Amino acid sequence: SELPEARVVASRLLAERLSTEETEEEATREKLGSLVRAAPVPAVADALADSLSRAMEKGASDFWSRAFVAWSSDPDPRLRALGPSAFAHLFGRGKAPERLFDALQLARRLFSDADPAVRRALLALLASAGRRQGAAVERFLSGFDADDRLDVKKLVAEVRKRLGPRG
Repeated sequence: SELPEARVVASRLLAERLSTEETEEEATREKLGSLVRAAPVPAVADALADSLSRAMEKGASDFWSRAFVAWSSDPDPRLRALGPSAFAHLFGRGKAPERLFDALQLARRLFSDADPAVRRALLALLASAGRRQGAAVERFLSGFDADDRLDVKKLVAEVRKRLGPRG
């Protein structure tokens, strides 16, 4: 069996290389999508998300934001979760607060997704963004207060729990 660590290293290298090829967006998205679909363990997808967040820091934010929107309707939940995970890494390092609007738009598209991997990624995204931009995240969450779906209510409650009392 392959070592997961080797796949993680390979994934990081590939993601960094691909993130510079903005001229062929669709081909780049498909190459990375294939790698995520073939990932044997969640650590590989997480490493890719971290690499993509670092590429976004270096100036490829618009490109990857478009890719995350394209993947938000993919049948594979690992691809749907990749964007929120990348934003979670980015905000977790305290970087690119100007990308919050894009992140929240993506979260809105995925908010009713019932897949556990996507829900974990959304929770990580909103919790990491909320540490520095809590008021904006709270406004976003308040848009779901009237939603009666149990999954949505649970996610909103969990994010608020992680953010703690605001005052």
